[in-house]
Amino acid sequence: MPSPACAALVGEPIANLRQVLDAHGARLTTATVQGDGWRTQHDAIKWQLVQDAREMQFRLRPEVYGLFAASIPQAGRRTLDGMSMRKRQGLVPDFLVHAPFDGPERPLLFELKTVHYGSSTYGNQEARCHAVKCRANALPAEYAAKAREVDQRYCGTERGAVGPVQARLRTLEPVRGLVFGAWGEGSPALHKLLTVMAQCGAQCHWRGMRCEDPGNAIGTLAWLLRRRWGLTALRENARLKLERLQYVGRGAAAASQRRDLGSEAHAARQRAAACALVSGPRARARMR
Repeated sequence: MPSPACAALVGEPIANLRQVLDAHGARLTTATVQGDGWRTQHDAIKWQLVQDAREMQFRLRPEVYGLFAASIPQAGRRTLDGMSMRKRQGLVPDFLVHAPFDGPERPLLFELKTVHYGSSTYGNQEARCHAVKCRANALPAEYAAKAREVDQRYCGTERGAVGPVQARLRTLEPVRGLVFGAWGEGSPALHKLLTVMAQCGAQCHWRGMRCEDPGNAIGTLAWLLRRRWGLTALRENARLKLERLQYVGRGAAAASQRRDLGSEAHAARQRAAACALVSGPRARARMR
């Protein structure tokens, strides 16, 4: 069942929807509903960046498992054994990049986030890219807080002290935010990463592009990456909104229940057919 946060979107008469939804349905992207739409949107953008990094021969590692797990002692690891893979790792950044980003080449952490249109994110700000910049600026403090929590919960670190996970995080500099907004705009770190990736790709592809030197290829590759990333962000935001239309209107909750029951019944029939196929004709005869 949908959560109370989106109750106004579900089961309301059609005449009252104008009092709940905005003119363009942007609230559908911010409402907390069942499903995994936010993660699906996030992962589609993430794997687009990974695909482009491989094309540009840029050193980028996604889903950095194990980066902080070695800092957690064995007693804390035993506590984490019963949890999911992501929680067992302590902290799992989206990307680990080796690049000359604001200095010499070194390992850097990047976290991918999306910002949806709403009063708490965009408000009445008129500055360009203000929402994504604010979200990116908040990420270093959020990651530091996560590291302190892991240290206190699983490493026995006292409040106010620096634990092993937080110390490991400090060796990698503050986490930089790659934030995409509701209109396809990006945070400052995203633009810098795009430039560095284009420079790396120019060194590899300038001859195949029939350019005179790598410098002439940077602009073309930067335009290509900016177009891909912006369109991917816009497309996935539109898909999120369209997929959530099923929760709007009269009878949406009942329709959602019918879909769930139909999916469970279909899965049960598939399991029964698979068992009958493995067991052979005798099992099918007994089933009749």
